[in-house]
Amino acid sequence: MPINQSIDVQNIVVIGAGSAGLATSYWLTKKKLDHIVLERGEIANTWINERWDGFHLVNPNWAVRLPGFHYTGSEPQGYLSKKSTVEYLQNYAKYFSSPVHDGVGVTSLRKKDSTYLLNTSKGQNIHARCVIVATGAFGIPKIPDYASHLIEPIKQIHSTEYKNPHALPHGAVLVVGSGQSGAQISEELLEAGRKVVLSVGRAGRRPRRYRGRDSSWWNYAMGSFDKTIDDVESIYESRFGSSAHTSGTKGGHDIYLRQMAKKGMKLVGSVTGGSGDNLTLEPGLLKP
Repeated sequence: MPINQSIDVQNIVVIGAGSAGLATSYWLTKKKLDHIVLERGEIANTWINERWDGFHLVNPNWAVRLPGFHYTGSEPQGYLSKKSTVEYLQNYAKYFSSPVHDGVGVTSLRKKDSTYLLNTSKGQNIHARCVIVATGAFGIPKIPDYASHLIEPIKQIHSTEYKNPHALPHGAVLVVGSGQSGAQISEELLEAGRKVVLSVGRAGRRPRRYRGRDSSWWNYAMGSFDKTIDDVESIYESRFGSSAHTSGTKGGHDIYLRQMAKKGMKLVGSVTGGSGDNLTLEPGLLKP
């Protein structure tokens, strides 16, 4: 939806049309509160541009339950693919006619008296009584300083840029980080016949199923899905702590690093620095 150039005063502005932004828009719509949603790209933009081709959600379909739009398909125990996740979010926005303005990035945001002033990539100045930032927890990749000291022939990409094994140059691949993304990408590369070295971190493993039920069911039954920031000891650790690895691909399965090591993947300690064509590593797999 192109934004109206003549409108510069808004009641509520939501920044981001992902799951959090759309869920917020849903409740604002239900309460008949005037608002707009500004999205730098298109609805589900992060899922479209910053997930690899073989990506699947790690929570089963029955757990896909944005407000007013729970999963109702024929495979509640399955796991949505990247394509299906994008379609789900886009259909959600259509379901309640969310007032999304796509292709409008917010370049600055500041408080001005009792309102907020937003500048957009379209050159607009928008005044709003309230602004809700729903841009996600991991919008800016964390690239270590030593990355700039490695020689140019070594291709470096963040997981948000990875698409599939065939898009990478020939040769061995070092994956840094053994959380969900790192472990899943390593598994995909190994199965594609690539030589893979995985630099492990603190992330543990999460069994896909326990006592006949998906591990997500146990999290749900124990109330983990209902926790708020008031229920955790550390907001920082809860937000940025590593997620135990598991997978939703191939119908959902365990990721076991030792098993992948048996199949030829090499496990090494955490990367601590680097220069030229050399990296320095922790001497063991357990990070202190």
